[in-house]
Amino acid sequence: MSGDGSSVPTVALAADPDGVLRRLVAAVGVVVEAQLPRHALVGGLAVMANLAQAHRVTADVDTVSDDDHDGISHTVALLVEHQHAEAKPTGDGVVLRDGTKVDIIATGAWAADDLPDDPVPRMFILAHWWAVETARITRLVVLDRSTTLASATVALATPAALVAAKLQSMRSRRGAAESKAVSDVYDTYRLLAAYDSDGSVADSLAGGPVDVGAWCAGALTETFVEEAARWARRINNAFAAVALEPADLEVVGALAAERISRQRLT
Repeated sequence: MSGDGSSVPTVALAADPDGVLRRLVAAVGVVVEAQLPRHALVGGLAVMANLAQAHRVTADVDTVSDDDHDGISHTVALLVEHQHAEAKPTGDGVVLRDGTKVDIIATGAWAADDLPDDPVPRMFILAHWWAVETARITRLVVLDRSTTLASATVALATPAALVAAKLQSMRSRRGAAESKAVSDVYDTYRLLAAYDSDGSVADSLAGGPVDVGAWCAGALTETFVEEAARWARRINNAFAAVALEPADLEVVGALAAERISRQRLT
């Protein structure tokens, strides 16, 4: 990520041979320009943007947006009206004319007393709301050498919010979607390895809304420490160029979980 402090920071991503990144970033630009309400880019593309590297394949764009005033439906209507989108799929979001699917997850105001008791849907609400609250305006650029193939200025979710969202997501996978949990765990590992060497991600999680910190500490211990061998094996099987040892997961997970717990005690 680069920037001079007085302008919007820029993340440059190297173009892939199949043009997937160009298509995804162009889709982000189209949706944001259609008056998407206060939002955050989340999902695999957001992880890649934070890492400034396409570390795995992703096919869709995931955003979360404040929908307290029904702004998402207005955005979708504009996209259809201007023929950027052919149809509105099930749920909130659009399929653009080039086939790119953009999911728009609704968030908004919540009251702690009204949150679900079940931790998985509870964390879905908290992690996605927090992603919007802490997102940073960032310019994404896809480059082929010095040629700009696509660009978009978007509110980008922070590493800490993405870790919370990914930990929640991998626990919500069921049926055919369960295989995608390995991508969630790998994304979480990459974010922690890149950004938590100084404990900054753990510190942010410890200060997250309601019980986000405590829940993430437990999820990290379970997935990255107690089940390290299982997830290292699954990641290596899913991504041919990756060769993780269980200890790689254990180190980042244990350090983050322990720091979150310490911070919450002080």
